[in-house]
Amino acid sequence: EGEGAVPAARAGRTLQAEMRGTLDRRTWQFAADQTTLLLGGNRFVGGGALSNIRTLVQDWTSDQYEWSAASLLDDLGNLNWAGSWEVRELESLRDLAADAGEVLADVRLDGLLTGGWSLERHGALRLHANFALDASAKVTVGPRLVKPAGHAFSLALSGTIDSATAGLEALDVDCSLGEARLFVDRGYLRPALGPSPSAGLVVDAGGKFEAQQVEALAASVPELASAVREMRGRVEGGRFVFRLGQDVLRLHLTADLTELALSADSRPLKQAGQWASLWVDLLCDRQ
Repeated sequence: EGEGAVPAARAGRTLQAEMRGTLDRRTWQFAADQTTLLLGGNRFVGGGALSNIRTLVQDWTSDQYEWSAASLLDDLGNLNWAGSWEVRELESLRDLAADAGEVLADVRLDGLLTGGWSLERHGALRLHANFALDASAKVTVGPRLVKPAGHAFSLALSGTIDSATAGLEALDVDCSLGEARLFVDRGYLRPALGPSPSAGLVVDAGGKFEAQQVEALAASVPELASAVREMRGRVEGGRFVFRLGQDVLRLHLTADLTELALSADSRPLKQAGQWASLWVDLLCDRQ
């Protein structure tokens, strides 16, 4: 077991870590009773077991071992782990992640984000994760997306990790904001190469979706809330496929809007029960 502190990247914040565990030399299984990581105002706790750590060390130190996302995910097949987190600020995470922290560049958190995750193998390697914000918390992502104060938020996802694509398959998502619910069923999330060497990483995703009591979801998109005075009801039978990257944006989306009601100012645009469907095809690649 050990305990220590090292400076975090860039900002010089202190990163404190502690791990307590036992190594069984008969089976070379390492069991961590508890691992704690403190970074800035954030706290991460976990524990689990890693089987046959001796073989892993031999593989990782071999001249013939080729590091890749696929090989690392194969190695994680020996890991059963679960953890939780309390995130109070994002600045230290951005600093520690260096260039990768640009993903969080436009995200602002005012409140406490809690959650947890687990990684376990039952035939396939399964990932489960959940995130929660209480009603008093507020999150903005740039000027367009916002989690308003006054509505609790939760998100739970589970999926199978595919070592060949380093992606998530059989992905299920259950997201709630106040009374609103958004479900994704049989989805996927896969990293892919961009259309050119300078394009960097892109993400392919798709699946089925539906939304219920969409009033609270509409309030999370300021531009939509300003254009549509009222949106209520549910969206059914949705399907989506998209590719997103620095130089590419492609979206195909269909949905049944029959049970959705819309109005702008005092004018009703559509009543619930009136048949309507949505079909969107978007191609916006940077040349």
